[in-house]
Amino acid sequence: MGISAPLMQFERESLEQCDLDYPGLRWCELGNQRIDRQPAKDAYLAKGVDAHVAIDLNGKDGALPLNLDDPVPFLFRDQFDVVSNYGTTEHVNDQYHAFKNAHDMCKMNGLIINIVPREGHWPGHCRYFYTQAFVDSLQDACGYELVLNRILDQGRYQAPKNLVAFTYRKRREDFISPEEFASVDGLADTGDTSRTGDYNRGTLKNRLRAAWAALTE
Repeated sequence: MGISAPLMQFERESLEQCDLDYPGLRWCELGNQRIDRQPAKDAYLAKGVDAHVAIDLNGKDGALPLNLDDPVPFLFRDQFDVVSNYGTTEHVNDQYHAFKNAHDMCKMNGLIINIVPREGHWPGHCRYFYTQAFVDSLQDACGYELVLNRILDQGRYQAPKNLVAFTYRKRREDFISPEEFASVDGLADTGDTSRTGDYNRGTLKNRLRAAWAALTE
């Protein structure tokens, strides 16, 4: 998806709502995104974050190649002031662990910023799509404080490419059970597993990159 200007604006507003600024924050990015064609890590470090960790199966740009279908290592628990999910969870088969991992890695009173595809938009992009009902239902189930909530529907994100943007503040230590998560409303599952996991690994671009890496070792 990449982190474009509307996403950055929503992010800044989320921080401002909580009287936060980038310097000194510990940041975890679900997925390995780019800002102005550079790794997001570089942009966040330039803003003064104290630490930045990206988690992506592709392992690019120093991202940790962890599978969000599985629990993240315990050492990441309660470590980050902000956990950002910009177009990543919709590509994770196990939605329970995708959102539990974000919760577990976030510190108490920290922020979880989500910007994901709206149901009925982004055809063929991913397995899962999200609705306002999901935002409200997950908030109620987890006891989150809803900091900011918006449908991004302007510029490049006009229909059929709307995004659901919502920021939670973590108010409870433990995440809900799998059974409770299953009762959360508003999550649309297409069942399309061709766009989950490291689904770009077989593209021509990635095969050429791998060949070049082998030739230059």
